[in-house]
Amino acid sequence: GREMILWDGFCPTHMRITADKISVARLQFPNAVFLIHPEARKDCRDLCDGVLSTGQMIDFVRKSDRNEFVIATESGIIHALTKENPEKIFHLLTESLECPNMKKTTLDHLLAALEGRGGEEISVPEDVREKARVSLQAMLDLSN
Repeated sequence: GREMILWDGFCPTHMRITADKISVARLQFPNAVFLIHPEARKDCRDLCDGVLSTGQMIDFVRKSDRNEFVIATESGIIHALTKENPEKIFHLLTESLECPNMKKTTLDHLLAALEGRGGEEISVPEDVREKARVSLQAMLDLSN
């Protein structure tokens, strides 16, 4: 019953990925596997070897017999990849791939939420909760 203004949004972090940057990196790292997130532009996705979610990237690298990867997504994934695969080499496509929105929630914020302090309780109608639960469960099932 409310007027909605729909906006064809985008991820500003992934918009910093360009086809030119991928082409230059291909010359710089000719033996690397190029992995990119689905949020990136189609012309950039088309230039990469895999279009994967964060969890899919981690799983792909873990199972891969390849040793070198160029990662075209938010820089935070590099830590997880390196920690789990210390023998492999990772290159971030460009240093400007840090998402300020992902850095807003800290461990202290998470602890406060789990302890029930520092914020308002949010409730949603049961039908909305159930739809969200189904979506979250599907996402979790894919990560196994």
